[in-house]
Amino acid sequence: MKAIFFHDIKLINSNETLYSTGGFNKTKVDEYGKWFSSITLATRCKEENIESGVPVLVGNISSKLPFLKIDNLSTINVRAYLDSCKKINNALIDVDVAIVRLPSTIGLLGYTLSKINKKKIIVEVVGCPWESLYNYGGIIAKIAAPLMFLLTRVAVHYSQNTIYVTNKFLQKRYPSKYKNSVGCSDVVIEVDPQVYLERLEYIKTLPDRKIRIGIMGALGSEYKGFDQLFKCASILERKFPGKYDIDIVGGGDGSKLRESIERLGLGKIVNIVGTLSHPVGINKWLDSIDIYVQPSKTEGLPRAVIEAMSRGCACIGSTAGGIPELLESDFVHQQEDVDTFTSLIIKASKEEALVKLCKRNIKESEKYTVTSLDRKRSEFYRRSFYDKTE
Repeated sequence: MKAIFFHDIKLINSNETLYSTGGFNKTKVDEYGKWFSSITLATRCKEENIESGVPVLVGNISSKLPFLKIDNLSTINVRAYLDSCKKINNALIDVDVAIVRLPSTIGLLGYTLSKINKKKIIVEVVGCPWESLYNYGGIIAKIAAPLMFLLTRVAVHYSQNTIYVTNKFLQKRYPSKYKNSVGCSDVVIEVDPQVYLERLEYIKTLPDRKIRIGIMGALGSEYKGFDQLFKCASILERKFPGKYDIDIVGGGDGSKLRESIERLGLGKIVNIVGTLSHPVGINKWLDSIDIYVQPSKTEGLPRAVIEAMSRGCACIGSTAGGIPELLESDFVHQQEDVDTFTSLIIKASKEEALVKLCKRNIKESEKYTVTSLDRKRSEFYRRSFYDKTE
């Protein structure tokens, strides 16, 4: 079966090679390859020369057609919508299944046209548009938030085959009227037993080095909580001078972050690493940090947290989205509560806490291994393609 994937992901085309700029990587494309003979990506894209440091998503895109460039539909541009409708309708002729990732404007258009063309549709619900647009966007985003919330809710309600990345949060906010739904993260990890032993040895070196904190996210994101982390970093440096280092891993425009780091005088402890290869580069980096933080203001179920857990990192996160489903409750703080966030970092910095959280997080991450999730997806796809939907 041939499939087409709809979402607002921003990709880069450099010399007929597609590069990822965020949470959609080659590992995920390969994951779809287990279920479909081909997968066409219908997303946004810009032309740019890439030298190094950005993960390759698809090579030699001119050899087949795994990619369909769609205009930015978040602005009111009638011509862009008409051109996109024509492109998508033509592409749908040759596919059997539409995979629609929501929330996204391209996803909603792909969903509508796939319905009209009577294609089998799988909806992936990965976040809440209300939280991301209304709570943390500008005036235009706030105006668009109710509409995107309603359209996403209606699309999911009538979706006959739905995958949620959370186990509870998104299911409650965007329920489907049909039975074929499953809570299944789109993370791709393997849990290596050796990681636990190596992490214990690393923790033993704590008295002779700084405590390293890490966070992953698009550098231009308004809701990953970088501002909260910087406030926390200022407090930590004032209370414990020279004790902490903080790494930020991610792609995109980091100019605003750099300005904030300079303005707050955090240049000695906060380092923007940029993009790393997945999974090798990411895992190597995770093995070098002690505490992974996710002070997000809105989330679905963050893959980065699960990846950090699988490497034995102590993890601290906010109450946003599905984060509380993953973490030890004692290490979850209210959104934008900097004081509690800071106190949890201090609490997790002790050797005893790092050992305890290492064991707990690795065991918890086993629920999200490739084997465990493949079993869930296999059953879900079997019901989607071969069973009658009730």
